[in-house]
Amino acid sequence: MPQPIRWGICATGRMAGKFVKDFVHSSGGEITAVCSRQQEQADSFAAEFNIPHAFGSLDDLLASGKTDIVYLCSPHSAHYAQAMQCLSAGQHVLCEKPMTLRAADTKRLYAHARERQRFIMEAMWVRFLPGIARLKALLEQGEIGEVRQLNVDFGFSADVGTAHRLLNPELGGGAMLDVGIYPMFLAYFLFGKPVDVASLHCLTGTGVDAQSNIIMGYANGIQAHLLSALNCQLPNKVLISGATGFIEIPALWMHCREIRVQGHNRNGVTIPTGYDGAGWHFQVTHVNECLANNLINSPVYKPADSIALAEMMDELLEKWGIRYPVSS
Repeated sequence: MPQPIRWGICATGRMAGKFVKDFVHSSGGEITAVCSRQQEQADSFAAEFNIPHAFGSLDDLLASGKTDIVYLCSPHSAHYAQAMQCLSAGQHVLCEKPMTLRAADTKRLYAHARERQRFIMEAMWVRFLPGIARLKALLEQGEIGEVRQLNVDFGFSADVGTAHRLLNPELGGGAMLDVGIYPMFLAYFLFGKPVDVASLHCLTGTGVDAQSNIIMGYANGIQAHLLSALNCQLPNKVLISGATGFIEIPALWMHCREIRVQGHNRNGVTIPTGYDGAGWHFQVTHVNECLANNLINSPVYKPADSIALAEMMDELLEKWGIRYPVSS
Protein backbone atom coordinates (compact mmCIF):
# COMPACT_ATOMS: atom_id res chain seq x y z
CA MET A 1 0.00 0.00 0.00
CA PRO A 2 1.49 3.40 -0.97
CA GLN A 3 2.60 5.77 1.76
CA PRO A 4 0.23 8.74 2.28
CA ILE A 5 1.28 12.11 0.91
CA ARG A 6 2.48 14.27 3.82
CA TRP A 7 0.97 17.75 3.92
CA GLY A 8 2.19 20.87 5.65
CA ILE A 9 -0.03 23.92 6.25
CA CYS A 10 1.50 27.37 5.96
CA ALA A 11 -0.59 29.82 8.06
CA THR A 12 -3.13 29.27 10.82
CA GLY A 13 -6.01 31.58 9.91
CA ARG A 14 -9.62 30.92 8.96
CA MET A 15 -8.74 29.43 5.56
CA ALA A 16 -6.29 27.01 7.14
CA GLY A 17 -8.92 25.84 9.61
CA LYS A 18 -11.47 25.23 6.85
CA PHE A 19 -8.93 23.32 4.81
CA VAL A 20 -7.92 21.05 7.68
CA LYS A 21 -11.53 20.34 8.68
CA ASP A 22 -12.37 19.30 5.14
CA PHE A 23 -9.17 17.29 4.69
CA VAL A 24 -10.72 14.35 6.56
CA HIS A 25 -13.02 13.75 3.57
CA SER A 26 -10.08 13.38 1.17
CA SER A 27 -7.99 10.30 0.46
CA GLY A 28 -4.32 9.56 -0.11
CA GLY A 29 -2.76 12.03 2.30
CA GLU A 30 -2.23 13.13 5.88
CA ILE A 31 -1.44 16.45 7.53
CA THR A 32 1.85 16.17 9.35
CA ALA A 33 2.93 19.76 10.05
CA VAL A 34 1.82 23.36 10.36
CA CYS A 35 3.77 26.60 10.54
CA SER A 36 3.04 30.16 11.57
CA ARG A 37 5.11 33.29 12.09
CA GLN A 38 4.53 32.78 15.81
CA GLN A 39 5.35 29.44 17.43
CA GLU A 40 2.50 29.70 19.93
CA GLN A 41 -0.05 30.07 17.12
CA ALA A 42 1.38 27.04 15.35
CA ASP A 43 1.30 25.07 18.61
CA SER A 44 -2.31 26.04 19.29
CA PHE A 45 -3.42 25.14 15.75
CA ALA A 46 -1.58 21.81 15.91
CA ALA A 47 -3.20 20.97 19.23
CA GLU A 48 -6.68 21.89 17.97
CA PHE A 49 -6.41 19.72 14.87
CA ASN A 50 -4.12 16.97 16.19
CA ILE A 51 -1.23 17.80 13.85
CA PRO A 52 2.00 16.16 15.04
CA HIS A 53 4.53 18.90 14.19
CA ALA A 54 4.32 22.68 14.65
CA PHE A 55 6.90 25.23 13.53
CA GLY A 56 7.43 28.94 14.09
CA SER A 57 8.44 29.66 10.51
CA LEU A 58 8.18 28.30 6.99
CA ASP A 59 11.98 27.89 7.04
CA ASP A 60 11.75 25.51 9.97
CA LEU A 61 8.93 23.50 8.38
CA LEU A 62 10.87 23.12 5.12
CA ALA A 63 14.01 22.06 6.97
CA SER A 64 12.16 19.46 9.03
CA GLY A 65 11.73 16.80 6.36
CA LYS A 66 8.21 16.14 7.69
CA THR A 67 6.26 17.08 4.54
CA ASP A 68 6.01 16.36 0.82
CA ILE A 69 3.71 19.25 -0.12
CA VAL A 70 2.82 22.60 1.43
CA TYR A 71 -0.60 24.23 1.27
CA LEU A 72 -0.14 28.01 1.21
CA CYS A 73 -3.05 30.01 2.62
CA SER A 74 -1.30 33.17 3.73
CA PRO A 75 -2.31 36.66 2.47
CA HIS A 76 -2.19 37.04 -1.32
CA SER A 77 0.93 39.19 -1.28
CA ALA A 78 2.96 36.41 0.38
CA HIS A 79 2.08 33.63 -2.08
CA TYR A 80 4.80 34.21 -4.66
CA ALA A 81 7.76 34.34 -2.29
CA GLN A 82 6.53 31.43 -0.19
CA ALA A 83 5.78 29.25 -3.21
CA MET A 84 9.23 29.97 -4.64
CA GLN A 85 10.77 29.08 -1.29
CA CYS A 86 8.87 25.80 -1.08
CA LEU A 87 9.70 24.77 -4.64
CA SER A 88 13.38 25.62 -4.14
CA ALA A 89 13.38 23.44 -1.02
CA GLY A 90 12.06 20.50 -3.04
CA GLN A 91 8.45 20.70 -1.83
CA HIS A 92 5.34 20.44 -3.95
CA VAL A 93 2.84 23.29 -3.60
CA LEU A 94 -0.91 23.84 -3.50
CA CYS A 95 -1.30 27.63 -3.43
CA GLU A 96 -4.47 29.46 -2.54
CA LYS A 97 -5.95 31.70 -5.19
CA PRO A 98 -4.94 34.03 -6.52
CA MET A 99 -1.61 32.30 -6.93
CA THR A 100 0.11 35.68 -7.18
CA LEU A 101 -0.78 39.35 -7.64
CA ARG A 102 0.06 39.39 -11.34
CA ALA A 103 0.18 37.01 -14.28
CA ALA A 104 3.93 37.44 -14.83
CA ASP A 105 4.66 36.05 -11.37
CA THR A 106 2.24 33.17 -11.86
CA LYS A 107 4.11 32.24 -15.03
CA ARG A 108 7.42 32.40 -13.13
CA LEU A 109 6.12 30.00 -10.48
CA TYR A 110 5.05 27.43 -13.05
CA ALA A 111 8.37 27.79 -14.84
CA HIS A 112 10.31 27.34 -11.59
CA ALA A 113 8.23 24.29 -10.66
CA ARG A 114 9.00 22.80 -14.07
CA GLU A 115 12.73 23.43 -13.58
CA ARG A 116 12.63 21.84 -10.13
CA GLN A 117 10.33 19.03 -11.31
CA ARG A 118 7.90 19.78 -8.53
CA PHE A 119 4.11 19.89 -8.59
CA ILE A 120 2.30 23.20 -8.20
CA MET A 121 -1.37 24.08 -8.60
CA GLU A 122 -3.57 27.03 -7.79
CA ALA A 123 -6.22 25.96 -5.28
CA MET A 124 -9.26 26.50 -7.51
CA TRP A 125 -11.25 23.97 -5.49
CA VAL A 126 -14.54 24.78 -7.26
CA ARG A 127 -13.17 23.21 -10.45
CA PHE A 128 -13.15 19.81 -8.74
CA LEU A 129 -16.73 19.80 -7.46
CA PRO A 130 -18.88 17.10 -9.09
CA GLY A 131 -21.70 19.60 -9.51
CA ILE A 132 -19.60 22.00 -11.56
CA ALA A 133 -18.60 19.19 -13.93
CA ARG A 134 -22.28 18.19 -14.12
CA LEU A 135 -23.25 21.77 -14.97
CA LYS A 136 -20.93 21.87 -17.96
CA ALA A 137 -22.17 18.46 -19.12
CA LEU A 138 -25.78 19.65 -18.98
CA LEU A 139 -24.95 22.63 -21.18
CA GLU A 140 -23.03 20.48 -23.65
CA GLN A 141 -25.98 18.05 -23.79
CA GLY A 142 -28.25 20.91 -24.85
CA GLU A 143 -30.52 20.80 -21.80
CA ILE A 144 -31.43 24.48 -22.28
CA GLY A 145 -30.72 24.75 -25.98
CA GLU A 146 -28.16 27.18 -27.30
CA VAL A 147 -26.62 29.05 -24.37
CA ARG A 148 -27.12 32.82 -24.52
CA GLN A 149 -26.27 34.31 -21.11
CA LEU A 150 -24.48 33.64 -17.84
CA ASN A 151 -25.21 35.66 -14.70
CA VAL A 152 -22.97 34.87 -11.75
CA ASP A 153 -22.00 36.79 -8.63
CA PHE A 154 -20.12 36.51 -5.39
CA GLY A 155 -19.99 39.19 -2.75
CA PHE A 156 -20.59 40.13 0.85
CA SER A 157 -20.33 43.17 3.08
CA ALA A 158 -16.90 43.05 4.71
CA ASP A 159 -17.11 44.77 8.08
CA VAL A 160 -13.35 45.05 8.55
CA GLY A 161 -10.80 47.80 9.11
CA THR A 162 -8.54 49.24 6.45
CA ALA A 163 -5.56 47.20 7.65
CA HIS A 164 -7.43 43.93 7.06
CA ARG A 165 -6.19 41.82 4.16
CA LEU A 166 -9.48 42.33 2.27
CA LEU A 167 -8.95 46.09 2.02
CA ASN A 168 -5.20 46.47 2.41
CA PRO A 169 -3.36 46.91 -0.93
CA GLU A 170 -0.10 45.84 0.74
CA LEU A 171 -1.69 42.41 1.28
CA GLY A 172 -3.31 42.14 -2.17
CA GLY A 173 -6.74 43.29 -1.02
CA GLY A 174 -9.77 44.03 -3.16
CA ALA A 175 -12.89 42.30 -4.42
CA MET A 176 -11.40 41.06 -7.69
CA LEU A 177 -8.60 39.00 -6.20
CA ASP A 178 -10.61 37.71 -3.25
CA VAL A 179 -14.11 37.01 -4.57
CA GLY A 180 -14.22 38.16 -8.20
CA ILE A 181 -11.94 35.33 -9.24
CA TYR A 182 -14.80 32.85 -8.64
CA PRO A 183 -17.28 34.29 -11.18
CA MET A 184 -14.39 34.83 -13.59
CA PHE A 185 -13.37 31.20 -13.22
CA LEU A 186 -16.88 29.95 -13.96
CA ALA A 187 -17.18 32.06 -17.12
CA TYR A 188 -13.75 30.87 -18.27
CA PHE A 189 -14.47 27.23 -17.44
CA LEU A 190 -17.73 27.24 -19.37
CA PHE A 191 -16.85 29.47 -22.32
CA GLY A 192 -13.09 30.16 -22.44
CA LYS A 193 -11.52 33.60 -22.85
CA PRO A 194 -13.82 36.38 -24.09
CA VAL A 195 -13.28 38.51 -27.17
CA ASP A 196 -14.72 41.65 -25.56
CA VAL A 197 -14.84 42.91 -21.97
CA ALA A 198 -16.59 45.95 -20.49
CA SER A 199 -16.68 46.90 -16.82
CA LEU A 200 -17.68 49.35 -14.12
CA HIS A 201 -16.10 49.48 -10.68
CA CYS A 202 -15.69 51.59 -7.57
CA LEU A 203 -12.76 51.82 -5.19
CA THR A 204 -12.41 51.73 -1.43
CA GLY A 205 -10.66 54.46 0.48
CA THR A 206 -7.54 52.29 0.43
CA GLY A 207 -7.47 52.22 -3.37
CA VAL A 208 -8.57 48.63 -4.01
CA ASP A 209 -11.81 47.63 -5.73
CA ALA A 210 -14.89 47.53 -3.54
CA GLN A 211 -17.18 46.15 -6.24
CA SER A 212 -17.26 45.53 -9.97
CA ASN A 213 -19.71 44.81 -12.74
CA ILE A 214 -18.15 42.98 -15.69
CA ILE A 215 -19.70 41.98 -19.00
CA MET A 216 -17.85 39.53 -21.21
CA GLY A 217 -18.69 38.79 -24.82
CA TYR A 218 -17.73 35.66 -26.74
CA ALA A 219 -17.32 34.96 -30.44
CA ASN A 220 -20.36 32.67 -30.45
CA GLY A 221 -22.60 35.45 -29.12
CA ILE A 222 -22.74 34.33 -25.48
CA GLN A 223 -22.61 37.09 -22.88
CA ALA A 224 -21.47 36.68 -19.29
CA HIS A 225 -22.42 39.12 -16.53
CA LEU A 226 -20.10 38.93 -13.51
CA LEU A 227 -20.62 40.78 -10.22
CA SER A 228 -18.28 40.86 -7.23
CA ALA A 229 -18.32 42.95 -4.07
CA LEU A 230 -16.87 43.50 -0.64
CA ASN A 231 -19.29 46.32 0.20
CA CYS A 232 -22.70 44.66 -0.21
CA GLN A 233 -24.38 41.30 0.13
CA LEU A 234 -24.93 39.70 -3.27
CA PRO A 235 -27.24 36.71 -3.92
CA ASN A 236 -24.25 34.45 -4.66
CA LYS A 237 -26.17 32.48 -7.29
CA VAL A 238 -25.75 31.32 -10.89
CA LEU A 239 -28.29 31.71 -13.68
CA ILE A 240 -27.55 30.40 -17.18
CA SER A 241 -30.12 31.17 -19.86
CA GLY A 242 -30.51 29.31 -23.13
CA ALA A 243 -32.83 29.31 -26.11
CA THR A 244 -35.19 26.76 -24.55
CA GLY A 245 -34.70 27.07 -20.80
CA PHE A 246 -32.45 28.03 -17.93
CA ILE A 247 -30.29 26.52 -15.20
CA GLU A 248 -29.88 27.86 -11.68
CA ILE A 249 -27.43 27.07 -8.91
CA PRO A 250 -28.69 28.51 -5.61
CA ALA A 251 -26.51 30.15 -2.97
CA LEU A 252 -23.77 29.50 -2.23
CA TRP A 253 -23.18 28.47 -5.82
CA MET A 254 -19.47 27.81 -5.23
CA HIS A 255 -20.43 24.75 -3.16
CA CYS A 256 -22.90 23.59 -5.84
CA ARG A 257 -24.97 21.10 -3.86
CA GLU A 258 -27.84 21.16 -6.33
CA ILE A 259 -28.64 22.28 -9.88
CA ARG A 260 -32.11 23.41 -10.95
CA VAL A 261 -33.04 22.88 -14.58
CA GLN A 262 -35.97 24.38 -16.44
CA GLY A 263 -35.73 23.22 -20.03
CA HIS A 264 -37.41 21.39 -22.87
CA ASN A 265 -36.16 18.00 -21.57
CA ARG A 266 -36.50 18.69 -17.85
CA ASN A 267 -39.40 20.73 -16.52
CA GLY A 268 -38.49 22.16 -13.12
CA VAL A 269 -36.11 19.37 -12.13
CA THR A 270 -33.67 19.68 -9.22
CA ILE A 271 -30.52 17.58 -9.63
CA PRO A 272 -28.80 16.82 -6.30
CA THR A 273 -25.01 17.20 -6.39
CA GLY A 274 -24.32 17.13 -2.66
CA TYR A 275 -21.38 15.61 -0.79
CA ASP A 276 -19.88 15.38 2.67
CA GLY A 277 -17.82 18.29 3.89
CA ALA A 278 -17.39 21.74 2.34
CA GLY A 279 -16.04 20.59 -1.02
CA TRP A 280 -12.38 21.53 -0.62
CA HIS A 281 -11.39 17.88 -0.23
CA PHE A 282 -11.96 17.00 -3.89
CA GLN A 283 -8.93 19.04 -4.94
CA VAL A 284 -6.85 17.45 -2.16
CA THR A 285 -7.62 13.94 -3.39
CA HIS A 286 -6.83 15.06 -6.93
CA VAL A 287 -3.46 16.50 -5.88
CA ASN A 288 -2.60 13.31 -4.00
CA GLU A 289 -3.39 11.31 -7.13
CA CYS A 290 -1.20 13.61 -9.22
CA LEU A 291 1.72 13.18 -6.82
CA ALA A 292 1.24 9.42 -6.67
CA ASN A 293 1.57 9.42 -10.45
CA ASN A 294 4.64 11.70 -10.45
CA LEU A 295 2.87 14.57 -12.23
CA ILE A 296 4.11 18.14 -11.85
CA ASN A 297 0.92 19.73 -13.21
CA SER A 298 -2.74 18.92 -12.87
CA PRO A 299 -4.34 17.56 -16.04
CA VAL A 300 -7.66 19.04 -14.81
CA TYR A 301 -6.78 22.55 -13.68
CA LYS A 302 -3.78 23.26 -15.85
CA PRO A 303 -1.15 26.01 -15.67
CA ALA A 304 -2.71 27.56 -18.77
CA ASP A 305 -6.02 27.88 -16.92
CA SER A 306 -4.45 29.59 -13.93
CA ILE A 307 -2.45 31.93 -16.17
CA ALA A 308 -5.49 32.80 -18.29
CA LEU A 309 -7.43 33.91 -15.21
CA ALA A 310 -4.46 35.93 -13.97
CA GLU A 311 -4.15 37.67 -17.34
CA MET A 312 -7.84 38.57 -17.41
CA MET A 313 -7.61 39.99 -13.89
CA ASP A 314 -4.45 41.89 -14.79
CA GLU A 315 -6.20 43.60 -17.69
CA LEU A 316 -9.12 44.73 -15.56
CA LEU A 317 -7.02 45.88 -12.61
CA GLU A 318 -4.78 47.85 -14.98
CA LYS A 319 -7.84 49.47 -16.56
CA TRP A 320 -9.14 50.40 -13.12
CA GLY A 321 -5.80 51.92 -12.09
CA ILE A 322 -5.12 49.41 -9.32
CA ARG A 323 -1.43 48.66 -8.94
CA TYR A 324 -0.33 46.74 -5.93
CA PRO A 325 2.67 48.41 -4.26
CA VAL A 326 4.24 45.20 -2.99
CA SER A 327 6.25 43.26 -5.54
CA SER A 328 5.27 39.64 -4.96
